[in-house]
Amino acid sequence: MKMNLIKQMVTVIKNEFWIYVLKKNYTAYGLLAKAVNPKESTRRIESIKEDYLLKLNLKEIGNEIIGKKVGEISFLNFISINKKRLSDDGLFDLLSPPSGKEIPDRAIKKGISFKRDAKVRAYVLNRANGACECCGVAPFELEGGESYLESHPIIALASEGKDTLQNVIALCPNHHREAHYGKKAESLETEFIEIVKKKMTFKNQ
Repeated sequence: MKMNLIKQMVTVIKNEFWIYVLKKNYTAYGLLAKAVNPKESTRRIESIKEDYLLKLNLKEIGNEIIGKKVGEISFLNFISINKKRLSDDGLFDLLSPPSGKEIPDRAIKKGISFKRDAKVRAYVLNRANGACECCGVAPFELEGGESYLESHPIIALASEGKDTLQNVIALCPNHHREAHYGKKAESLETEFIEIVKKKMTFKNQ
């Protein structure tokens, strides 16, 4: 579901579910999500307006189903008004803690991964001398007494990065996750390159 904020219109994928909703003349509601980059084909969500729902009037136009915003309703008010009717609905589940699964589902995954150079990894971890090369903090100790660190290709191998000493840095788990998922990932990449560059220059002197 994507929304044109200027025209206050929503375009939804024309599938069996939405055709059924349209035929039954149901009222449609939606959460407003802001994309990190609206031009991406697979959009990543930056934020969601969780305090209210959009009330939509659906119409079938050609190969699309268009929803026009006709109002807003507080999410909590919506639940309060429709609590009985939503008792078996997925939306109502958002307010209830999940029961989980005592026997988790299993799935077979297939994929291609890069075979990292073990010697480069060992050298980088030794170069770090037990402390994150970004923040200088020594994380928790392993049973052997050494600090736990993770080797990280600064420019990802999938992005044509090299598995060399100049492109691999030793990080604490926190900075490693931030490098992959944090909002400062790009600036960290630049910072990491400079850190390793200085270390390699000092080592060669």
